[in-house]
Amino acid sequence: MPCDVRELELARFFDGELQSAAQTSLARHIATCSSCAQKLHKLAAMRDLLKKETPLAPDGLAAKISLTLAGEAATAAVFKPPWPLVGLAASYAAVALVAGTVGYMVMSWQQSTDNVTRDVVAAHVRALMQDAPYQVASSDQHTVKPWFAGRAEFSPQVRDFTRQGYALVGGRLDYVDGHRVAAMVYRHDKHFIDLMMWPSTGADLAPRFSEKDGFHLAAWIEGGLEARAISDMGSDEIQAFAGLASAP
Repeated sequence: MPCDVRELELARFFDGELQSAAQTSLARHIATCSSCAQKLHKLAAMRDLLKKETPLAPDGLAAKISLTLAGEAATAAVFKPPWPLVGLAASYAAVALVAGTVGYMVMSWQQSTDNVTRDVVAAHVRALMQDAPYQVASSDQHTVKPWFAGRAEFSPQVRDFTRQGYALVGGRLDYVDGHRVAAMVYRHDKHFIDLMMWPSTGADLAPRFSEKDGFHLAAWIEGGLEARAISDMGSDEIQAFAGLASAP
């Protein structure tokens, strides 16, 4: 039977714009529809190409913004207008400038976080559509970890939690927010778990949990590596897995 999913609906699915129930329903359809799967792969390839061609913000931009704000504050401290109302207006303007800059930074951070979550979900769905969600199949961490050597620019943490109910089954490379990431694949009962890692300069952060499109996610930073775990298993189970995987 011909597929009746519109390309616009598929694009909205790819961007994570559908309602949760519709997103989950379409994900299940894509897993069994080769036509939709092929279109989704084309969208992913197009997005990756656009990311490569899009120029990054200049180095030192954040520092320049900080210097500009410092200069504005110094000027306001030295210049004292003779009219109180003018000084009050200048103060309001300075507050508005700082508030606007902080608001922009917060919005940018939130957008970056949303982009990472969207990419993690998309990568997990793409992997589940394949015959196997990994490129190297092994339950031996000493086989999976060396496989990433030469394929990733860093050494991921690869551990097996079979005794705790989360068995290592393999690994693969993927892309999240323009980063090449190492994805370790685990199985818990009938559920696959992707644990994606890439280098980070941020301070260590304990796991934080969220839900998107019917999947449970965990995010943390540990030892210079940012990590995201995603699965369709229950929230208690993803929390237990994150506790194991984020332990030093």
